[in-house]
Amino acid sequence: MKINNLLFLIFYSAFTFLLYSQNFNGININTDITKLKLILTSPDYKSVPGDRFFLEYSDRSEYLFVDQNYFITSKIFGKIKVENFTFNKIYEVINEKMQVYLGRNIIFKFEMLDYGIFQVLVRGEVKNSIMITSSGIDRLDYVYSKTPLTDYSSQRKIKLIRDGKSKYFDLYYYIKFGDLDQNPLLRPGDIIEYEQKDKSVNIKGEVKSPGKYELLKNENLKVLLDFANGLTLYAYPELTNIIRISGASKENNTFYIDIIKDNDYVLNNLDEITINNKILLQPVVFIRGAVNDLKREHKSEVQITEVNEFVSNEIDIVLRIENGTKIFDVLNRLEGFKDSADLKNAYIIRVKENVSVFTVNLFDLYYKNDMSKNIDLYNLDQIVIPSKNIDIGIYGMVKNPGLIKYENNKNALYYILEAGGVIPINGNNSAFYLIRKNSTTPQIYSMNKASDIIIQEGDRIEIKPSGMHASTYILPIINSFLGLSINAASLAVSINTLYYNSINQK
Repeated sequence: MKINNLLFLIFYSAFTFLLYSQNFNGININTDITKLKLILTSPDYKSVPGDRFFLEYSDRSEYLFVDQNYFITSKIFGKIKVENFTFNKIYEVINEKMQVYLGRNIIFKFEMLDYGIFQVLVRGEVKNSIMITSSGIDRLDYVYSKTPLTDYSSQRKIKLIRDGKSKYFDLYYYIKFGDLDQNPLLRPGDIIEYEQKDKSVNIKGEVKSPGKYELLKNENLKVLLDFANGLTLYAYPELTNIIRISGASKENNTFYIDIIKDNDYVLNNLDEITINNKILLQPVVFIRGAVNDLKREHKSEVQITEVNEFVSNEIDIVLRIENGTKIFDVLNRLEGFKDSADLKNAYIIRVKENVSVFTVNLFDLYYKNDMSKNIDLYNLDQIVIPSKNIDIGIYGMVKNPGLIKYENNKNALYYILEAGGVIPINGNNSAFYLIRKNSTTPQIYSMNKASDIIIQEGDRIEIKPSGMHASTYILPIINSFLGLSINAASLAVSINTLYYNSINQK
């Protein structure tokens, strides 16, 4: 019996101590210490019901709290109204009262132990209305992070109802630009009401921060570009692609605008904006094979230079050109050719409506000044200068196009695999073109014949997906140089037709 009484006394004492220490004699163990520190130092925090303080003076002490009417009641100085008071303001008032009632030399300690909490009603365009427990140091973004939002909940039209008055806040401006005026502190009795988004648009391509953005009703392209942090160095704003869902049929309508001239253009909901890459839209040529680097004065014209993985000292260059540029102009930008260069058997792979391959005698042009060989160059032309040590050129839809050392009695499949294998596109079965040495006429074979065709010295292989436009097929070649991932069909259309259609429509 004595043991049971002793255990009861121990349990009761421990329980009383915990209860006393948690609720009456110190900081609540559930109190967020970080929030409490913010309250003590924040010039913006205003007291709320439930704030609790500790006042100690002489040999006495008492606990004070803010009641529902924003009064603090003390045994010494009675009631003080502290509505909209910061902690520092409350301290100043307490100090004045203590000096009046206990003398000017009174020494006392006043500290905050806990902060009040309250519930904020959230409703409107949300999955379900909800009460969110908050404090006076919490802001609108805190409630936003706790709200069960829908895909249509606006971040930029959030209504705050306080004391019967409504005000709208644009929380995105706080998140993006740090505008604290758009992220108010919460107060007891607040109601947060979400509205639906006016517009959600997607911008991609050559902007610094691509992605989906919410726009207000009359906001335009300029606002969207500000949100996306502006254009990259490679942007081609004069030919900006917009895909718009129009009408009840929800069919896509594609058109082009110049966002420099038309930056006040007002966008529609679900518009998709693509800022094109000027490198892909400006004319370029590829120089491959046994060539030296560009001359110093032409370095700024090069897009990328890389050493071919398969044949040492074989350099690949992507070079910007103007309309009407001739091949002699390009050759004069080089520091010459490798000793192994076979200029008499150089050839050009041309991509227009179809792929064509033809030989050009660059030896006569370059060294004998035979201008009859000085042909015009076109966008995406590939100038290939093979080595005399008989390499096999393999280009097109392979992972690592270039020149591969010739091996006796090897079939086409061997060289395709040496080039990293075929790049699959949209499930199309690839075919390959075989251009025999000293011939300009390609022979076309299906891929299942690749293991049967023996490749001879100096042959060239082109991999092309069946049933696809030539400019679509050339895209992975461009990507292998530029390291860009651009939609193949979109690029093909942009390069060949849509730009001109857009001009005609204007």
